[in-house]
Amino acid sequence: MKAGCSRPPWGCDARRCSRPALRVPRALTPALFLCCVSAQAAETAIAGEDPAEAEQRRAISHGMDDKRGPRFGERKLGPLGVDASGGAAVGSGVRGSFGRVFTQGLDPGWYGRLELSAFTAASLHASGPVGGALIGGEFWTAPDAAGGGLPMSFYFGLRSPAVISTLGGGFELFIVDDVKDDTGFGLYAPFGAFALGIEAGGVRILAEGRAQFRWQWGADDRTQLSVGLSIAHVFENEVPTIVENDSPRVPQQR
Repeated sequence: MKAGCSRPPWGCDARRCSRPALRVPRALTPALFLCCVSAQAAETAIAGEDPAEAEQRRAISHGMDDKRGPRFGERKLGPLGVDASGGAAVGSGVRGSFGRVFTQGLDPGWYGRLELSAFTAASLHASGPVGGALIGGEFWTAPDAAGGGLPMSFYFGLRSPAVISTLGGGFELFIVDDVKDDTGFGLYAPFGAFALGIEAGGVRILAEGRAQFRWQWGADDRTQLSVGLSIAHVFENEVPTIVENDSPRVPQQR
């Protein structure tokens, strides 16, 4: 540093200061390298592990990372390209039904029903148990008679990637029937139901049947049987799950 310069050596301008820059002698470079290696070895020794064994353990754990479970966003496909990742699923949809109705003491007639559905399944688009609920409205007609109500039901069953079968039951929150000029009103008329059909691409085509006892005030109680066809369009989503490597599986939608 020049005489009279108040700046420290690291703040001097080389063009204005004749003091040479501080340099590390080349002879000390190997010594510094050996110190770093010795420090790493000492750290490993303190941990109680041989350096060679530590390196081998790190190599083995690195090679096993890909075997611990599905990565974030990956899907495991089974036969026929069906998602077999194993996560539970939830879904919803709309279902329309129509067919023949047979009412006690009346000639055969026709019925129609439109319902909203919500369901859960053990696996997304794969074989396993399934269960859900339906609620909607229905109308039936026959010679000299007509009626309707608001049915609500629950069902449980099994499905494969292509076939679904369910059994269930429920009640009509209310019914209104007009039979041979007698108008009746009832609450919580019970019924049992079954369905069997195919499922593909979010569409279900089912053969269905219901047996119901229509109790009511103002008209005679009657047993009613309906058999028909149901067509449903459903949307299904996988429930997020945690795999072994703590990477969440991305919900899949179809």
